[in-house]
Amino acid sequence: MTQVNLLPPEILQQAVIRRNTILVGAVGVLLVGLMLLLYMVQVGKLGQVNEDIAAQEATNASLQAQADTLAPFAQLHAEADAKALVLKQVYANEVSMSSLMQDISDVMPTDGFLTSMAVTTTSPDTAVPAAPTPGVPAAPTFVGDVSFTGNAYRLETFPVWLDRIGGIQGFENAFLGSYTESAAGSLLYQFQSGANLSQDALTDRGKRGNEALAASVPGATG
Repeated sequence: MTQVNLLPPEILQQAVIRRNTILVGAVGVLLVGLMLLLYMVQVGKLGQVNEDIAAQEATNASLQAQADTLAPFAQLHAEADAKALVLKQVYANEVSMSSLMQDISDVMPTDGFLTSMAVTTTSPDTAVPAAPTPGVPAAPTFVGDVSFTGNAYRLETFPVWLDRIGGIQGFENAFLGSYTESAAGSLLYQFQSGANLSQDALTDRGKRGNEALAASVPGATG
């Protein structure tokens, strides 16, 4: 059986328009709802971020407050280190005279004696080794000199004397400067002698003083 639509075309067209309008409205409402949902989510995230920022700022403020309370102790520690460094540098190039005299007494030949001994140390600044030049052997660094005047009863005493003081730790380049016979035929010879002093002649705190001084000089090696 054939169906026949007796409604006028205008009514049918209006029904289609209403249906499309309702559909568009529903889609619009859905889109607005989605937008509101996304907005609420972003607002929540932003709120969490602001809370995290506030918490971190509070932590930073607490740490800064602790640092402020510890600052005086850090300053005192720095001052103590500086004073300790100065104290070390004061003893740079220190030589123990008692040990030196004991060493000389131990090696003095029985047929000779000293009438004077003098020890001269260099300025601690000049004892700081310079930065080495590549390919050039480092020159020895001497911290001072020792000189002697004395008497000997035989000429053969001099090589023995030089050999013995040359074996003392810290003595380098032992030499005999001059000798003269006190009187003709007396066989008593007055002499002058000496040697350079190396780092090995220093006391332990003298060595530490040189190391501290070298560490404070740019380009130097301790």
